[in-house]
Amino acid sequence: MRHNPRAPLLWVGDDEDWKTAHEQSQALVCPEPDCDIELVAVENRSYRYNPRFFRFKSKSKQCGHWPARNRGGPETPQHDWVKARLAGIVRHLGHQATPEHWHTRADVFVHKPAFCLEVQLQSTQFTDRTASRQRKGAEVCWFLPGHLDSRKARAALFHGRGVRFRVVDRQSHRPIAPWESPDDRDLARRAIIEVWGTVAHPPRRGQEPDPSVVRPGSAWFRTDSLDGYRFLKEVLSGRRRWYPAETIGNKTGLWALDTDVTAYRDFRARQQDHLDQLHREQQARDARPEPPAPPAEAEGPVPLAGAPAVERDDVEEPPQVPVAEPDTVPFAKINAPTPRPAPAHAVSVQPRRRRWWQLWRRTP
Repeated sequence: MRHNPRAPLLWVGDDEDWKTAHEQSQALVCPEPDCDIELVAVENRSYRYNPRFFRFKSKSKQCGHWPARNRGGPETPQHDWVKARLAGIVRHLGHQATPEHWHTRADVFVHKPAFCLEVQLQSTQFTDRTASRQRKGAEVCWFLPGHLDSRKARAALFHGRGVRFRVVDRQSHRPIAPWESPDDRDLARRAIIEVWGTVAHPPRRGQEPDPSVVRPGSAWFRTDSLDGYRFLKEVLSGRRRWYPAETIGNKTGLWALDTDVTAYRDFRARQQDHLDQLHREQQARDARPEPPAPPAEAEGPVPLAGAPAVERDDVEEPPQVPVAEPDTVPFAKINAPTPRPAPAHAVSVQPRRRRWWQLWRRTP
C-alpha cells in the first residue's frame, strides 16, 4: 500500500512500512494505478496469524482490486516471516520488491527483473500457478520447506524452478524459529535463510574428474546448500539461472552459475575429444592390412625345379649288419633279499576234558 501516488508501496509485514503507514498524515490509497480509494491501517491483536491489515475507509467507496480469496487458510507466522525476510533481502540488493503483488499474486514480486518469489508451506497447484505467472512475463522461484515431500512438491522442486529452504542460526547453523519469538531482536538478527536441494556447485577443488576416465553422461555437478542472500543476489543478477533436467548432465533441474556451466561444457568438450581420438585410433587399426600368412613347411627335401635326376650304377651300398634277436629272458635281480622259509605253525596240544563218570571212578 502507499500513502500517495508517487510514494513507495507499503506492506503490513514490514515493521518500518507499518510504522510509516501509521505516521503519515495523508490518506492511504489502493496501490493500483489510477485508483484513489482510501484505506486505513488496522491492527487487531486478537487475530493470531494476521493481526495487521488494511480495510476500506468508507463502506460506500470500495474497489475490487483486492478481493478476499481462499488460499488454503490464513498465512502462518512462519510464512509471513520468510516472506518479509525475502522482501528485505531484495530491497537490500537494490531492487524494488512488492509483497502480495496484485497483478501476479506473488508473495514477493521483484519488479526488475520481473521475478516472483513464492513461499509455499503446503502442497498446491504448482504447475498452474507457475504458468499463470509466466504468462504475465515473470519468472518464478518456489521456496519449499524440507518437510514438504508430496508428489506435486517434488515435481515443483526438481522440474518447476524450486528450491528447499530452512531458517538457521548464522553461527551454529542449527534450525531456529524466530517467528515464534517476534520480540527477540537478537534471534532475528542471527537468523538467516539457507537454500539447498537444487543449488548446483562445481566439483570440489582437487576432485575434478578426468575426462579420459569418467563415463560419458555421468553427473558433473553436485548439489549443496547456499546462503539465501547470496542465492538471491546471483539469481536476480542473472548469473545463476535455472537449467531444466538433462541440459547440464543432471536428471533434475538445477540453479547453476553461468561460469560453472561454461566449465562443465569445456569438460564435456575435452571428454568428446578424447572419445573421438579413441575412435580414430580404432578406425586406423581396422583399416591396417593384415600381414601375409607364412608358407607351410615341406615334409621332405624338394628337388630343384628343372634339374634332371642323375642315375648312377656305381654307387656303393653301405654294408648291412645283422641285428641280434632280443633276449626275452628276465635277468635275476642283483642283491635281491633271500626269501625266508615260512615258520611252521606250532600244533597246540590241549588236555582232553574228562567226563563226570571218569571223575567218579577215579581211584585215590
